[in-house]
Amino acid sequence: MNLCIRFLSFLIVALGQPAWVSTIAPLSACLGYALFWKSIEKIISFRLKFWISVGWYAAVQAVQLSWMTAIEYQGFYILFVYLSLLFILGLQFGWLSHLVLKRANLTLFQCGLLASVWTLLEWGRLFIFCGFSWNPAGLALTAFLPSLQLASLFGVLGLSFWVLFSNLLLFSSLKMIREKRKFIISINYYLIAILIPYIFGFFQLTYYESGVKNTLSVALVQTNLLPTQKILIKEKIFDYVTPFNQWGRIITALAKIKEAKVDIIAFPEAALPYLANDPIFSLQEVKALFKKEFGDRVEYCFPLSLNSKVSNLFLAQTIANLYQAELIIGLDDREEALNENYQAAFYLSPNNAPTQSYKKNILLPLAEYIPFKWLHVFTKHYGIKEFYTSGKEVKIYGKKIPVALSICYEDTFSHFIRQGRVKGAKLFINITNDNWYPNSQLARQHFDHAKLRCVENGVPFIRACNIGVTAAMDSFGRVVNQKLAKGAYLGRKSDLILATLPLFTYPTLYTQWGDGGIVATSLFFIIVFFLKKIPLKNLAEKCLKVLNF
Repeated sequence: MNLCIRFLSFLIVALGQPAWVSTIAPLSACLGYALFWKSIEKIISFRLKFWISVGWYAAVQAVQLSWMTAIEYQGFYILFVYLSLLFILGLQFGWLSHLVLKRANLTLFQCGLLASVWTLLEWGRLFIFCGFSWNPAGLALTAFLPSLQLASLFGVLGLSFWVLFSNLLLFSSLKMIREKRKFIISINYYLIAILIPYIFGFFQLTYYESGVKNTLSVALVQTNLLPTQKILIKEKIFDYVTPFNQWGRIITALAKIKEAKVDIIAFPEAALPYLANDPIFSLQEVKALFKKEFGDRVEYCFPLSLNSKVSNLFLAQTIANLYQAELIIGLDDREEALNENYQAAFYLSPNNAPTQSYKKNILLPLAEYIPFKWLHVFTKHYGIKEFYTSGKEVKIYGKKIPVALSICYEDTFSHFIRQGRVKGAKLFINITNDNWYPNSQLARQHFDHAKLRCVENGVPFIRACNIGVTAAMDSFGRVVNQKLAKGAYLGRKSDLILATLPLFTYPTLYTQWGDGGIVATSLFFIIVFFLKKIPLKNLAEKCLKVLNF
């Protein structure tokens, strides 16, 4: 019987995320972990309980991180990273389970204390190497719009605290099932806890529903290129699409909306090969390409060029001029004087205004920076020979509306995206490329994190992807329009979506406090726990000794 409950709890927690089976995500948030703890409660050996917990949670993460097993473009080394992560995450949960199961009964305070321990463990993952931001327990509360709104208080870590707190309350109630009075009190606390996110969300959505209805027209380009089509790889040379033809696909897609009024056009991360300012295209061929799709009127939109060869930024500026729109495009950049390469997002205004750029702050190990020199042998095999320098700050751009940019999985880090809001951003734009793991759940999981950033900061969000979920979302995480490149569609042609985006923003507690709110709350539980362990008289004596009185 316990084995069946254990397996059921595994299915609920492993699949109970919006990217997997959204309908069971609320069950994961309110009872999945509690069922697991109940299934191993009567095992006598604490060591056995610990290792069962390690294995159970590692298996949960094996499902949720299964996108990492796509070795077609990453190679077998990614499996080593995958298995190492599963073991480390399993150890963390094993320790939590040990703390949970060694207590005969859990008080309300102890439930908060143990939820705090897990919250701090998740928070700590964000600061190891490049940071591990995937699959916090709180994602289970984001599958439905009302419960998602709770993130505006303490962010996704606050959701994780609430998921563990609710499960601990249920586990505590199940331990008291034979003591009727205590059981009724405990189960009432539990029912209140699981209803709070939905009640809060309902009132927040109702309160702000009559907000200002200003809108922005956005066009989001999705290039739909597989790695072998985008980058010249010796073993796959016949898959390669030349940069000029890549631009041809994009311009053909944009021509479909040539009569539309657009405020912002966004391209994906590393939208085209080569550096932003490399003069690699024939000016005459570029002009002919634009005229074929837009006619002679485009002649007045070309930036002034004294050379016969033009760059990626030349074509991007032409599009900004043609649509009289602000344009964001991801391209590689380089500072020769410093001998440094950057993953960058360029902001262009119409009418040939000076170009500005944002340099990616959070880089991916192996793909974008290398933590150890001996790892070069792996990266060279996949055509990765040069690495990037990280940027140092978040910047604000835009004329119509203040915009904060992020690149790739930077949008999975709550504390990082919040910096843009603190600096005054009223719109988030993320450009990304999930094509290294096509036909996996990565794209959807990545998108679910982006939705959280809307609610945490009360700001609308747009994403432009090469392969992934290209989407526009309002400040409540509601999707205005989206397109997912997947399956047989990959590599066929470039596409785009148009969206009329509501610009309503609202202040949130998370913007004010950041992760400090939930971290301080968690530390409060832990400090109070230790203070209760030490009598005040002994504590005063120890303090006096430290101060040498």
